[in-house]
Amino acid sequence: MQVKATHLDLRLRLPSDMTVATPAGRLSLTVPLGGLYNAYNALAASAGALAIGLGFDAIREGIGQLDAAFGRQETLEVDGRHVQILLCKNPTGANQVLRFVGETAQTLLIILNDGIADGRDISWIWDVDYERLAGAVKRVVVSGRRATDMALRLKYAGLEDQLILEPEEGAAIERALAETPPGDCLFVLPTYTAMLSVRDRLAQRAGRPRFWLN
Repeated sequence: MQVKATHLDLRLRLPSDMTVATPAGRLSLTVPLGGLYNAYNALAASAGALAIGLGFDAIREGIGQLDAAFGRQETLEVDGRHVQILLCKNPTGANQVLRFVGETAQTLLIILNDGIADGRDISWIWDVDYERLAGAVKRVVVSGRRATDMALRLKYAGLEDQLILEPEEGAAIERALAETPPGDCLFVLPTYTAMLSVRDRLAQRAGRPRFWLN
């Protein structure tokens, strides 16, 4: 079976549209999640669904009901700002996130931890293309147990003038929110353990349940 995407309209804060060519014809999809990597996921899901005999209507309905998992493109409303959390725990994933954020993001909060679940070796940040942020973002607040390492990486990426170093997570959240104009989006890029803690803090502010509750 030959299944391929023939058209992609990727957007930052809106659903993405894509057209999939299949042996049964063209399938138009609206994918609630953004980024090229989620287009790949939708394409793979469509191919699998077609292979087991599901029709176009069922595929559209299933993909249309997708929602962000906690910390993975989840959006919260905090103090009049949109806050989107995008987990970054390795070079491949981080590069996809930076590609998704693109030139639209004005304020970022990057939190780098080195807990056991994150991996003690944080040298992977040197394989991430943070250079694409230079000239695109106005402020980057850096926090976490290895905040100084991340600040150094971003300095070499040409972001020294945009950097705000705040190792304490709670203070970093407040500073990043203050740097984000009301109505704009703050993008939070944490490693795994940071994602768990920052998501709890933000969910409480947004009146949302913890991730393991319905």
